[in-house]
Amino acid sequence: MKSALLVIGVVVVLGLSIYLVASAANFPDQDSPSSGNHQTKSGPHLLMRYVRANMAARTIAEISKQPVDTIRKKLEEQRLPAVLTEYHVDRKAFAQGMRTKFQDLLGQLKDDGYLTIDQRDHILMQVDRYRQRRTLMKGLIDKGLTDGTITPDQAEMLLKRPH
Repeated sequence: MKSALLVIGVVVVLGLSIYLVASAANFPDQDSPSSGNHQTKSGPHLLMRYVRANMAARTIAEISKQPVDTIRKKLEEQRLPAVLTEYHVDRKAFAQGMRTKFQDLLGQLKDDGYLTIDQRDHILMQVDRYRQRRTLMKGLIDKGLTDGTITPDQAEMLLKRPH
């Protein structure tokens, strides 16, 4: 039982880390009508989706001073970038709030024994490396656009997250 909870905890943390990095750095347009509406395969994926969506809703609610339930409903209807714009939430403030909530969750999982200190640190290192990679990639793409070595369509293709 404890090993199953550990696996679920690690899956949640890894899923959240990927989400945080991708959403905090940039919000490219997505084909889906909602930031969290995609097919889930099993319980752990559904758990990650709910935790991620609730973290985003809580973060936006704290910044915008709106009720969490209102934000949660908006996120079900609209993509995340549209909700951030509607409530005048700065993307950097949102990213920092999500990062803080994610680190708090990792600390809680560590304190409850679902993660070791080394595992928590490894996850944080991977999140940081992905964020650095995304920042570097965006800088290179911006430079390519500026000097004309790539087209805007190519830049969009490079920045767009795979679904």
